[in-house]
Amino acid sequence: MTSQVIIKLEKLVFYLFILCIPFQTRLILAQWPVLRSFSEGGSPLPDKGFNEWASAFLYLSDLFILGLLALWLLRTLLMTSQVINKGIFQKKDFMLFGFLAISALSITQSNFVQVSWYQLVKLLEFVLLYFYVRSNLDKVFSFAGLLRALVFSGIFQSLIAISQYIKQESLGLWFLGESPLHLGNQGIASFYVGSQLILRAYGTLPHPNVLAAFLFVTLISFAVLFIGGKLKNKFWLLGYGIILYAFFLTYSRTLIVIPIAVFALFLIVVWFNKRWRRQILQYKRQLFALLIISFFIAVLFIALNYQQVVARAFFSKDDEAISLRLFYNRIAGHDFLARTWLGSGVGTFVPKLMTTLKHVPESIFQPVHNVYLLILAETGLFGLVFWGVFIKTTIRNYIAKHNFSDIRNVILPMVLLMFLLTGFFDHFFWTLQQGRLLLWLTLALLI
Repeated sequence: MTSQVIIKLEKLVFYLFILCIPFQTRLILAQWPVLRSFSEGGSPLPDKGFNEWASAFLYLSDLFILGLLALWLLRTLLMTSQVINKGIFQKKDFMLFGFLAISALSITQSNFVQVSWYQLVKLLEFVLLYFYVRSNLDKVFSFAGLLRALVFSGIFQSLIAISQYIKQESLGLWFLGESPLHLGNQGIASFYVGSQLILRAYGTLPHPNVLAAFLFVTLISFAVLFIGGKLKNKFWLLGYGIILYAFFLTYSRTLIVIPIAVFALFLIVVWFNKRWRRQILQYKRQLFALLIISFFIAVLFIALNYQQVVARAFFSKDDEAISLRLFYNRIAGHDFLARTWLGSGVGTFVPKLMTTLKHVPESIFQPVHNVYLLILAETGLFGLVFWGVFIKTTIRNYIAKHNFSDIRNVILPMVLLMFLLTGFFDHFFWTLQQGRLLLWLTLALLI
């Protein structure tokens, strides 16, 4: 098998991998029982059942990643007599390796060693994916091809999400990892409009917020391709409208408000930057088409779902989404103070929570909804410092390498900024397969 044949196979596997990012298809490899807090009589309370955060999984996307890494290794071995990529590592990577080392050392503090080792292996998997994507962009796959695959996947997810919302239940797509969605079930993301319970759209992802993040990425991907003339057929605009409508159906306050705020900030900067203003005017026809469709979809969505929009727009300090976040934040702060330098062990926040709380619903056992507090609680101050310096260096190197007089070079940092801001209010970019893939792919493309 020649290296050219391997590259063609890699290309196919890579695009299939991108298409399958939102699928939650997985096998449960292990479930580690975590004893709950002690009952009044002094005996430990057993875990009531399955818990996401005390289990190990093999995802369909994991198989694609393993396939890509194996093909990359095979291709590298075949090229030993040729010129092989040099300089695969950069200075910023030592911060990433430092974070990996701290995560490994944190296991010495863990009371749930099996969970910690599994999470360390997952972290290593995403780091290897990061190096694969960074090293093979424009060699195996193209940036435009990656965006096209995201758009196709986004349209497919949007059709599923819209159908779920209309039916107000799951569609039976269990083989794609669709969650069993039934109103009233514990842990299902829904909200009340008066006395009526409304199901938020999931797609085949584990939560509406994760679907919102994925659809946001596909909307950006569509805009980049359309404005750049890669999607010339006007029929594609229908796909954009479908994705945007499904994006609204997630009713994700954080994932809708933050992109709007970032976009508004971007427009303000463009207004005061003459060079960027001139560049924007070059694409005025494409931008006008996207703005018109966006306005029409937003008006249509509000008109058809006015009561639901009002119900989600207003909330009080007693709202469960807020009170639980504050509760988790306090727990994470307490964990950090108890073990400041190395934390309580990577992946241990929820198992540790399960051992200290009793007589509470299983749905309470979730990670703290703040990525930075989660890193701080599990890997300590050392872990957060290494991760923070890695992110800072990644952004600084990208800015130094690219000419920011070209407005197109701002897009990827804006996407990362949205992810980082979302990290203050949700955990899925650090804990869930699909969120992690979005984060590490974005970091890998910032080269």
